[in-house]
Amino acid sequence: MRKFIFLFLLIMPYSLSTVVVGQTLTEYEGYYLTQPPYPVDDTRDWHPNHVEGQGLTNDGVNWFFTFTQNDGTNAFLWKVPVSIPLASDIIGQPGVISKAYANVPSLQTGGYQHWGDPDHYNYAGTDYILVPITGNGTPIIACFLASNLSFVNYSYLDPTKQSDVGWCAIQNNGVLFTSSDNASSLLRYNINWNTLVNTTNHNAITWLQTYPLMNQNGVSMTLYNMQGGEFSPSGELLYLVAGSGQCLGFGNGIYSSDGIHVIETANWKEIKRSNNSDKTPGNFYFNYTFYNGCACFSGSQTPEGLTIWDLDNGTAPNVRGQLHVMVNFYNEWAACTDAISLHHFSRNFYIDKANGSPNGWSNPLTGTKNRPFQTVAGAYSFYPIWDGAKMVIQAANYNETVYLNKRIKISSKGGSAIIGKP
Repeated sequence: MRKFIFLFLLIMPYSLSTVVVGQTLTEYEGYYLTQPPYPVDDTRDWHPNHVEGQGLTNDGVNWFFTFTQNDGTNAFLWKVPVSIPLASDIIGQPGVISKAYANVPSLQTGGYQHWGDPDHYNYAGTDYILVPITGNGTPIIACFLASNLSFVNYSYLDPTKQSDVGWCAIQNNGVLFTSSDNASSLLRYNINWNTLVNTTNHNAITWLQTYPLMNQNGVSMTLYNMQGGEFSPSGELLYLVAGSGQCLGFGNGIYSSDGIHVIETANWKEIKRSNNSDKTPGNFYFNYTFYNGCACFSGSQTPEGLTIWDLDNGTAPNVRGQLHVMVNFYNEWAACTDAISLHHFSRNFYIDKANGSPNGWSNPLTGTKNRPFQTVAGAYSFYPIWDGAKMVIQAANYNETVYLNKRIKISSKGGSAIIGKP
C-alpha cells in the first residue's frame, strides 16, 4: 500500500483526492459518521399510534415513507416535501399526499398490505416509487407514480426464489435487487419497465442471478429480518439494514448481525458494519443505535428501511448527511405510543482551526459540522478516518505535518487551506 506524505499542501477551494494503489473503489461514498438523529421517538398525524414505520426513499425533492397498520388492515405511502420538518403534523400542508392500501383494490385481492422499504427510479422521464409487498401469496413489487402516488401496476417476484420480501433497491441501469427476509444471498431481477408501467401484465419482473453474501473475512453470512437496501449513486456500494425486535415472546428475534451492512458490489462482500452502542458501549463513528429488547414493558425498537440522499446543504430541517435510516418503536399492548426515529450518517469530516476541538470531543458526534476538529491530523487519526471519506477544511494555515494512507477526498471551505510546517 502506498503511503502519501504531505510536508506542505495548499488546498484551493476545490477537491484533492488521495488514491491507494490496488483499491477497487473509485468514488467517495463511505457514509459512516453519525449525525444528530431527527426526528427522535416521534408520533404525528401522518404516523400515529398503532402504525409501524417500514421504510423510506427519495426523488431528490421529496421524502417517501411506507407504514403498515399494526393490525394488518391497512398500509400507507406518504410523499413529504424535503422542506417540511419531519417532527411535525403535516396533513394538509402543501405537497403532502398519501396513498392507502384500502384505496388500491388491485392489492386487496391478494392481501398485499405489508409494505416494505421502497425505492425510486426514473424511467423514460417519469419518476416511479417501487414498493416491495408481502401478502397472502407470491410477493410482489408495486409501482406508483411519484408525482401523485397513483397506483400503476404490480409484478410478481419469482416464488421459487422467495416467499417474502421486505426491501428492494434499483441500480442505475434499472435492474432490481432484493432478497428473502432471512438472506444468505441477494437476488437480481430484470424489470421490463415498459410492461410494468404501461400494461396490466403482472409478470414484468424476471429473476436473473443470485449472489451469495460474504462477511469482511470472505465467509458466507446470513442477515436476518432484512429491512432495507439502497445503492450508492455510483453503484459501487449497496447499503443494507437488517434486524427485528423481541419482547415477551413477540417479534422475530435478535441477532448479532442486526444493523447496517455496507456491501461492495464488485464481489458482494461486506466492507463495513455499523455499531450499536446500546449493545456495545463505546465511542463509535458508525453508530446506529436501537434497543430491540423489551422497552416500556411490551415494546421494542426495530431497525427499518433506509435511503441515500445528500442533505448537507441544509434543505431538510434538522437533517444532515447522506445516509438516512429509520428506527421504529412498536408496542404490542399500547403501554406506550408507537413512534419512529431517523438516524443520519455522513462521509464528511469537518475541520476548523478557529472553532474546532484540538483532540476531538468524547461525544461520538466529533467531526460533524457543528463539532469540527481543530487539526487535520486529529481528524485523520481520532477514529481513525476510513476509506471513502471526505475532509472539509475551513480556510486557514494549519501548521502541521500530515501522513495519509487512506483513500479520502480533501476540499477547503471559505478560501484556501494551507497545511504544512514553514
